[in-house]
Amino acid sequence: MTPTNLRDILKGGRETPFFKKLNLWSITDSVAVGVDMQMSAGFELVNHPDVSLKTDDEIGIYLQGIRRVVHTLPEGVSLQFVVQAREGD
Repeated sequence: MTPTNLRDILKGGRETPFFKKLNLWSITDSVAVGVDMQMSAGFELVNHPDVSLKTDDEIGIYLQGIRRVVHTLPEGVSLQFVVQAREGD
């Protein structure tokens, strides 16, 4: 038994390195291309309204705009939202 085998037995094997968990092959023209040829793009939304301070009518108008954008996406497209909350926001 080698020290490496003993370590693997005690530790429970090796973990997959972080970079092997990413589906990233290349970044071209601001589009991330995955190893499986899946393509991704990111958009940052800034200066969006704080809907907690809006009236019900204003919230409804805002939601209608979001629905219109979502309904323009082709079938099979996946959306992911990343939300960042900062102190003072």
